[in-house]
Amino acid sequence: MRLAPALGAVLVMAVVVGVGPAAERSLLTAPHPGRLEARQRAIEATALLVANEVDEAAEMLGEAVSLDPLLAGAWANLAAAELQRCHPLAARGAAMIAQRLDPALEQAAQTYRAALGRSCPEPEARMRAAWQWIGAPGEVPAWIRGASYWRSQQRWLLAAFLEERALDEGVGDAESRWRLARDLERAGLLRSALAALEDGDPPLAERERALADDARRRLGAIVPEAVRLAGRAALVVGWSEPTRRQGLVQLAEVLLARGLDATTAWGALQRLLEVGQPLAVHHPWGELELPPGWQVVQLPRGPASPLFVARRFPGDTQLSVHPLPVPDPARASDAVERAFRTPPLRLDDPLRPCAEKVEEMICLEGRGRVIFPAEGAGEVELRLLLRSGWPTGLLFVALVSDGGCGDLCRQQALEETRAVMESFRPADRPPAAVAPESSAALPQPAAWNAPRVHDEAENPWRGQRLDDDLLIEVPPGVVVAELGSVPLNFAPPAGARLWLRGSFVDQQGRSVRIGNGQWYGWIEVSADPEGEKGELQAPALDPRAVLGPPVSLARALARLRLPGTGVLRLARGEAFEGRWIIFRRTLAGRVVDGFLPVAEGDDSLSLLYMPLTVHSTQGGEPPPLVDLSSRYEVRFDRFRDPARRADPREGLLYAAEIQLPVPKGFRVSLNRRSSDGFPLTLRHADDGTLMRIFRWPTSGEDIGLLEARAESQAGGAPPGGWKAGRRVRDGITRRAEYPGHTGEREAPERCLVLLAPRASSRRAAYLLELIRGGQAVDAEWKTACRLAGSVRYRRET
Repeated sequence: MRLAPALGAVLVMAVVVGVGPAAERSLLTAPHPGRLEARQRAIEATALLVANEVDEAAEMLGEAVSLDPLLAGAWANLAAAELQRCHPLAARGAAMIAQRLDPALEQAAQTYRAALGRSCPEPEARMRAAWQWIGAPGEVPAWIRGASYWRSQQRWLLAAFLEERALDEGVGDAESRWRLARDLERAGLLRSALAALEDGDPPLAERERALADDARRRLGAIVPEAVRLAGRAALVVGWSEPTRRQGLVQLAEVLLARGLDATTAWGALQRLLEVGQPLAVHHPWGELELPPGWQVVQLPRGPASPLFVARRFPGDTQLSVHPLPVPDPARASDAVERAFRTPPLRLDDPLRPCAEKVEEMICLEGRGRVIFPAEGAGEVELRLLLRSGWPTGLLFVALVSDGGCGDLCRQQALEETRAVMESFRPADRPPAAVAPESSAALPQPAAWNAPRVHDEAENPWRGQRLDDDLLIEVPPGVVVAELGSVPLNFAPPAGARLWLRGSFVDQQGRSVRIGNGQWYGWIEVSADPEGEKGELQAPALDPRAVLGPPVSLARALARLRLPGTGVLRLARGEAFEGRWIIFRRTLAGRVVDGFLPVAEGDDSLSLLYMPLTVHSTQGGEPPPLVDLSSRYEVRFDRFRDPARRADPREGLLYAAEIQLPVPKGFRVSLNRRSSDGFPLTLRHADDGTLMRIFRWPTSGEDIGLLEARAESQAGGAPPGGWKAGRRVRDGITRRAEYPGHTGEREAPERCLVLLAPRASSRRAAYLLELIRGGQAVDAEWKTACRLAGSVRYRRET
């Protein structure tokens, strides 16, 4: 169908978004879902009009104006579409409303004049009932009758709009205010309904007072949940302005007033704000949908590498896809366990058919555990797809973690990961050349944390890069992620460089928790060579937090002989139900600002110590939070000389009677629950390799007995036996190696070093146990074991 030339001016894209000046005082201007949904539909419908899809455009425009009756441009385009469909009555009515809302809309005036002279067949009954209330040209429209019709169709907002027009033009009756309030209440606009009842005369009748009381009661019940949802939405879209946040609260109130539960209302908010939309990712084997926050990871290829790896922000939840030959589906479980040996993977139960069938494929699913060498076991979800004609099966392995905020966040990550797996659609033809692998390797995410309590007494702090030169130390158990180009389902504050959230037990045994399911901490880095940056302000995501006075860190920095300046502020949260720890550290012309929402343990010294750990990669690291030598006979002397960068040693550890060269990258923790700090724990900050040092007082035991004790602790004798080490002052060393997997026994790759005293010596024996981390490369692992073999007794003084 071609448009008549005379209508060309009418279809010059009327203003689709925004409301006319006559509607600015309307009760329908309050934030509600229809105001967001209607604009998108009106824009799409206008495009259909341009493409001459008139019938579809008219239907969509009708939906748009029923969702938001204040859209003057949508009414004007609806009038043009109805005139093209030869419905002059509807065209005249829509054009009249458009002119009432915005008298400057010339397109609507043209359509109205064209409709007056248009001759068409008699409209059908539905169309006549919907528009006959407009009356003859020059007559006052029967707004109340129009409202009655749309009320019968349960189009509450349209009915409220026409009832409001009657009141504004002075043709309403004694019942108009009641009907207007009732329509607004049914549409979920409780605040607007109250405003309609509270404005004007005469005083409220009994049923109006009852309606107002009911609206207030319902508002009181839903406001707390609406505020919570709005706060969560503000984090997602990055809105901190009070007016915008209040608009989100009202939007959430309407959704809840319409009877939606909190989960459904949150999903509706995400759709309305256009966040959380998935991205289709194509692969030679098929395609799947990744929600925002997921990123495809490119890893070095190897013979056992996965076909595909994606990780969910902050990087501790991972989905990998592996080729897996399965000749017999009945023995699929055995094939999975045989394939994964680095690290080992064990199923909780045999694989079972998927809950939902996949067309033309055999689908099996199950759960299991993957044993990472130093970090412990992690739970995995598995999904195996088999198809006739494929050279191999496809195994999806989901390693799910909690993003630093506990079981609720882990459950959300699990549900999202399952949805990603279920979104997979296989390609019509698999890649032509495929070499199925009989073994598979599961990469370990750098941000992954074992599901356990992380204790400062057992796990050292780790360094996190801020830029090319600056680092900051972070407590164990805190998940850290760089805020880069990853598409997220939330908007971090401008300038944020690092994201962090998590929990741990500090040196004093107190539980500390940064953030929760909705809140996270962040660190900003900016240049300020002139020192002109103003004082610390409230967090951007909680702008009305009550700030305490600034506290200078000058004395602490001077005592620790650290360069730069620092300041600390505490704040009582307004949107966040807890305390903020806010700090600034200025160093070498750069400013590091940290914002930590502390849900538990805000008096922990560890959090107050964080700003002191900001340091340059060129200037060495700050001293530990607790001086190790103040309570134990332990000292860690790091090498500071830049000329020693090629040295594989981080420094020298002096503990009780021994001296040990520590490999680069290791951090030291002591066991505060023992009298001497042993066993000591050293963990590599990047690759996860763990070293534990045990101290055994002796009474002249034979070296064979000490070896047997070490074997008992290691879970068995080393396959290659004990190897002679070297004689040292007052003792002798022995070494043993355990391969990563022996037969059916699950065990990480380990090396043991035993330092035993001479029979005549009164010294204790020491066992050094090294457990290879998931990210450790061969050269560094061998260096660590070699340096551990250099342990020796210190000279007695």
